[in-house]
Amino acid sequence: MRVANQMASTTEDCWNVAFFRFSSRIAGAHPKDIRCRFSNGFLVSDPQRNWALTNYGGTVYSNINKSTFKTEAVLEYPDDRSSFPIPSRRTQHKTWPDDKGTVLEKELTSKNVTNKVSKEEFYLRYYGLPEPKFGRRWYGNWVWILLLMIGAIGLGVFLRKRRLRML
Repeated sequence: MRVANQMASTTEDCWNVAFFRFSSRIAGAHPKDIRCRFSNGFLVSDPQRNWALTNYGGTVYSNINKSTFKTEAVLEYPDDRSSFPIPSRRTQHKTWPDDKGTVLEKELTSKNVTNKVSKEEFYLRYYGLPEPKFGRRWYGNWVWILLLMIGAIGLGVFLRKRRLRML
C-alpha cells in the first residue's frame, strides 16, 4: 500500500480528524494490471473516538462483473464516548462509472443493548443446552508413542527384508 498523502484537519462541527489517501495493488502484479488495484482510497479517522474510522472509500476493480466501481461509506457512532467505539450505522454508496444508472446503497444499523456481559452467557447451560462432559481418557500419550514405535519397527523390518532380497 502506498500512502499518497495524510493530513489532520478540523471539520465544520469542530471535530479533529485524520485523513489518509492511498492506492494499493497486489504484490507481484504488473503495475498496469487494473484488476489488482484499489485506487483513490481514503480513510478518515477521529482521534477523539480512539481513532475510530468515520469514512472510507475508493475506486475498486470488481472481478465478479469485470468493471470498476466507486464506493464510499460513512460510519456513525453513538454519542457515548466513554466506551469502545462500535458503529451504530454504516451507510455505503456504490456507483459504477461504466453504467451511469446503477447505484447501490446499503445501510446497516446495530444497537448495543448492554455494556456488561455476564459470565453465565459463555456457558451452554445458559441457553438450555447440556454442557459437554470431558472425562479423563483411559489411555494417555503413551499409547500413541507405543503405536508409533511399533510402526517404526515394522517399517524397519520391512525395509531390511526388502534390502536383503535385492542383494
